Amino acid sequence: SGTGAEWRIGLTWGRRIDDTVCGMIKSTTTISCFALVVLLAGTTASAQRDDLPDTRPPVEEMVEWLDSPVFAARQQALVALLERRDLDLVEIDAWRSREDLSPEQRLRLDELALQVFARGPRAALGISFPPDDRGGVRIMDVVAGFAAADLLVPGDRILTADGVPLSRQAMLRAAILSHAPGEHLELTVERGGEILDISVPLGSFGNLRGAATPRASDLVAAWSLRQSRRGVATLLGTPIRPEPVELGGEAGGGDAPEPG
Repeated sequence: SGTGAEWRIGLTWGRRIDDTVCGMIKSTTTISCFALVVLLAGTTASAQRDDLPDTRPPVEEMVEWLDSPVFAARQQALVALLERRDLDLVEIDAWRSREDLSPEQRLRLDELALQVFARGPRAALGISFPPDDRGGVRIMDVVAGFAAADLLVPGDRILTADGVPLSRQAMLRAAILSHAPGEHLELTVERGGEILDISVPLGSFGNLRGAATPRASDLVAAWSLRQSRRGVATLLGTPIRPEPVELGGEAGGGDAPEPG
């Protein structure tokens, strides 16, 4: 029937797997404890419907399970958190800032934050620029509907983004993607021999027409920038699995102006 009680029964049973069921299936290594817990929790999750009350375990409970002594329970807790589309980076960062986390909880919350960041939503500045510009990024055009259309003009050369000097356009792309829609990107711009500091509100990447899906390398660079702004070390060694946004083309390909 998909009740919260069933979730708790499944996860509580998962805590005891190491001492009971796993001991019974040691000879069958292809059957993992993780698969059993996924089966239990997944059955309940599949029964969820929009017209039923939210019976998912609270986030606090899942964070606690990230430190379970049972590997399968830790894995399932991470999966359950990843499946929550109402969980955003602001809330995850609040959990990550807690000082009472164990190293295991902190590591898994870092991975959770990275994966949520990779799936978006993504920001866009609302300009187009040459794919191989050097020494700053020259604006070729602005996109109507974005705040940049009122603040920037074709021919502007963006020298820095959030205080970081730009030696190539990939650095600007990473700076944009490191933000969420609605946040501001702080730019230093050269316009007709004059240097201007301009704070530009960012729009949504989904509103760009013809923009390429960000590459994993772009998202890794963006994540590093975002982490550095928070004053924390970047999580290394975790593959980013972004959910593709099919807008056509590959980032940085060809000689056509690239939206960003």
